Amino acid sequence: MWLMLLLMVSLNATAQKLQVRSMTMATGDQTAVNQPRLDINGQPCALLRVHLKDSKPEFQGNVIGDVQKNDMRYYVYLSEGTQMIRIVPADHFPLHISFADYGIKRVVGKSVYDLVVEETQGDLTTGNDFTGTFTEDAEIT
Repeated sequence: MWLMLLLMVSLNATAQKLQVRSMTMATGDQTAVNQPRLDINGQPCALLRVHLKDSKPEFQGNVIGDVQKNDMRYYVYLSEGTQMIRIVPADHFPLHISFADYGIKRVVGKSVYDLVVEETQGDLTTGNDFTGTFTEDAEIT
């Protein structure tokens, strides 16, 4: 039993995980102005275009309305002032993204941002949602 658990952890430890490659403001892009969306207070939203190869990701946070898909880009409208988003992909661990880590303190309404997320080979036990350590009994402490 313990050997089987160790084997499963070893196989998963080299699987692919997601990481942010870049997040930039698309200055001059008028998509959020030409295709506006308003939050519940009637304020214009910012548009976050998430470039991600995943079949059915879920976007959590200050998301306004339905997420639209165009090829491998997801159009996510966020209320002005949003500082982070959580992406829960169908085939990977969740990814919590703080925009400040990429030089953007908060999103601004009527603005467009590009977030590029890619798969990398890596040690999944160091993912940003793992908060425990493995013991010999395979308990999380």
